[in-house]
Amino acid sequence: MLIFLLALDAVMVNLSGIAAFWLRCRTAVFEAPAYHSIDLRDDDTPLFGVRQQGRYQIGNERWHSLTAPIDQSGVSNPVLRVDLGASCRIDSILWRVAGLADEAEIDLRADGQAAQLVVDRAAGVIRAADLQSPLSTFEISVRSEYPVSLSGLSVFGANLKKPAILQDPERVASEEPYWSLLYVWNAAALFGLIFAGAYRITRSLEVLDDLWVTLKAVGIAAVTVIVILFLYRGYQEATYAGFEFSRLVVILGASFSTILLTGNRAIVDAIHFSFLKRGVGIRKVVVVGAGPVGQSIVDRLRKHYWLAYDPVAFVDDNPAMHGNHIQGLKVMGGTDVLPGVAREVGTNEVIVALPNSSHKSVRDIVGRCQSENLKFHILPDLFEVISADVKVGAIDGVPVLDLDDHYLGQWDRFLKRGLDVLAVLFGAVILLPVWAVISALIKMGSRGPVMFVQPRVGENGKTFDCHKFRTMLVISDEEQKTERQQAYADLIGNGNGAGKIVNQNRITWIGGILRKYRLDELPQILNVLKGDMSLVGPRPPIPYEIENYNSWHMERLKGTPGITGLWQVSGGPTLTFEEMVTLDIYYLKNWSLWLDFKILLRTIPVVLAGKGS
Repeated sequence: MLIFLLALDAVMVNLSGIAAFWLRCRTAVFEAPAYHSIDLRDDDTPLFGVRQQGRYQIGNERWHSLTAPIDQSGVSNPVLRVDLGASCRIDSILWRVAGLADEAEIDLRADGQAAQLVVDRAAGVIRAADLQSPLSTFEISVRSEYPVSLSGLSVFGANLKKPAILQDPERVASEEPYWSLLYVWNAAALFGLIFAGAYRITRSLEVLDDLWVTLKAVGIAAVTVIVILFLYRGYQEATYAGFEFSRLVVILGASFSTILLTGNRAIVDAIHFSFLKRGVGIRKVVVVGAGPVGQSIVDRLRKHYWLAYDPVAFVDDNPAMHGNHIQGLKVMGGTDVLPGVAREVGTNEVIVALPNSSHKSVRDIVGRCQSENLKFHILPDLFEVISADVKVGAIDGVPVLDLDDHYLGQWDRFLKRGLDVLAVLFGAVILLPVWAVISALIKMGSRGPVMFVQPRVGENGKTFDCHKFRTMLVISDEEQKTERQQAYADLIGNGNGAGKIVNQNRITWIGGILRKYRLDELPQILNVLKGDMSLVGPRPPIPYEIENYNSWHMERLKGTPGITGLWQVSGGPTLTFEEMVTLDIYYLKNWSLWLDFKILLRTIPVVLAGKGS
């Protein structure tokens, strides 16, 4: 599949380069158009062609297509009206009118203005040339005592509405230098794709991730080519005298490459996904350790199907677990039978997911794996709480793991805040009418205020007033606190329930609709403007909720809370509390503008599908 993808990428990169060179050398996109003179009745420009749009009328007859022949005799005082259907440059008009008497008077009006013409009475031809451009209509009238015969009409000129991409350039650029540039573009694009991680086995199969990888790769390739052209401009002048490459061609090629490579990878991903669903290319793996870390890695391998791992069994040295099924996998014994279990399930790969206290066990397992030629992956216990970058360092020669436990820097915060404010101000124009309608429906539905203001805990434990539309019947603050405190204690302490605590009996009819489509959170844009919240971020907890937090749960308070977030688009209320917190922490430690953009885009279908309630 990787070779197939690489071959298709090469084709797409070449096609994008050729398309850009064709636009540069054979069209008027970069040059003034030549506007060759043709019989406009043959102009078949798509959408704007005179052949399709042009028409004529003689006297008070109905209008005819300009391509329809004129063949009439015995016509008295004919008037020919022509509508070209487009702005055109008229080089000449030729109309055959037989039987013109010497005293016959002939007039030409172009776009309502009088124009000069030449009449050859003996040959029966009316001619006009060098008309003022642009023109779209003209009229020729003949006044004579005697009837005349009408025949062929020809209009020569150029359609000025013909798109530049369909026009020949006035100055033709040499193609040879661009064919040489194609080799450079191919090499730069391949370098960019590899550098951006486009061929990693563990890459995601999501279209947005493909787009991000492609943008990085094409950006690297475009910059590389432009720098090369700048550094070797002397060579260009010596090799191709008087020629200079257009940087716009590189930008155009990069744009084509982005579209083609993203589409290409989306198709390949779909094919790859269909193979994985059929079990093609899936590698079975035995997980050593059926505890929280082992269960977490099983869950992630199942969600991230593109990793192509299928957990098939657990082994664990805890005898109480032997024979049990955890997450649908059987615990098939202790680590002493690991080689036999691997042979039984038909795999040679093992993932070791044991607590840090089991160093001796890990060494023993590694020894068994090496003696049995089993491929092994060791997963530290820290995995479940660390989602930052890990680097290998040394202290006096002793290897250590350095954890880059960073959150958003000052520049990141400034950029994120600026985009939040701009997005809210821009969206307010659309959202204000919706806000007014919802407010009216809430007042009509039940007694009480339109807005529901609730204290929430923001960054670094700072409390703020969170605004929402009221969706429930009004009860006292004390009743509400007692109701939710018990629910949160059960959720966090025992792991029961899902991510949202809701007393369904108190939800109003309009409240149910607002919750389903998450419109109740619309007033939180006020919190965004005040700086208490962001468009994207961790969910802000209620003060008495954090009374039940474990120490690592507090990590989610190290960033600005958001209206939407990673866990809301990754399962929403179907997730357990632990999964919600893990995703919040992952977001904080892996923030980027692209991640925010992806979450916002993924929020749209979640809201429209009513999955956010």
